[in-house]
Amino acid sequence: MSLPAIRRRLASGLPMAALAIAIVLYVPDAFVPFLLAGIGALLAAEFYGMLEAAGWRAYTVCGAAWAALLVFAEWGGGGAAWASGEMVIFAATVFTFLRAFPDGKNPAPLATVASTLFGLLYAGMLWNFATKLLDMTPEGAIASPWGWRWGEVNLPGRLLFLYGLVVAKFSDVGAYTVGSLLGRHKLAPRISPKKTWEGVAGGIALSVAMGFLMLKLCGRRLDEFGITWKSNALLAAGLSVCAVVGDLTESLFKRAVKVKDSGGLLPGLGGMLDVFDSLFFVFPALYAYIAIFVR
Repeated sequence: MSLPAIRRRLASGLPMAALAIAIVLYVPDAFVPFLLAGIGALLAAEFYGMLEAAGWRAYTVCGAAWAALLVFAEWGGGGAAWASGEMVIFAATVFTFLRAFPDGKNPAPLATVASTLFGLLYAGMLWNFATKLLDMTPEGAIASPWGWRWGEVNLPGRLLFLYGLVVAKFSDVGAYTVGSLLGRHKLAPRISPKKTWEGVAGGIALSVAMGFLMLKLCGRRLDEFGITWKSNALLAAGLSVCAVVGDLTESLFKRAVKVKDSGGLLPGLGGMLDVFDSLFFVFPALYAYIAIFVR
């Protein structure tokens, strides 16, 4: 990567990192679901845009709306079966088929339905684990912002969310830096020719180091979720691998539809999916760790 390209990335990346940390720590609770739902809708719409650029039609508005509703179901349901993510996906499946029935001019309606529902699962369901992390309490209860005053910042999972975010994004930084300097052995040349095994090792090392830094800064508040000085090395390393898988997954999609970036919303970084892809597997893995081994 050229020096001007690196500068463009830094010019976009550093303010975004500062903004992300500020949002996670200070945005009032009642605004959080609207923010997450908006991001989910944008991610889904960008995914559908990639498909349509390759001639694969999808119901973009429909899919993006259901991705947003997944977030609201998580927040507003309070654990109720009728408001679960599964019920939203069921309703989205039925609605998408109903949308396809009168679409007589579509030469491949089944492909359109499949593309729409897959986008909901990829960009909607996986992103919705961010909601689950913010919802989580050390005791396993479901938090909800709806009954709180607008100015309160009480969501118990904020530092948990920030831990996953820091570990994932510094995995990207470590992989890129070490891979650029020392990379010799290709990781998946058919999917992403520039990624190397040396880069993966560098990403894991930096993720573990940043995990320890988070524990140093946050102390007991992460211990309550089972993230301790003993568990961090293995957990952060595993999350770093999940970040690589998320990055490779999006690279596979981009190669299939023959685009370099998922979009141009973020100068120097590409689109929303190019920034969020590594989180799609990190947040579910972190949630699973706590649900299985801690709660």
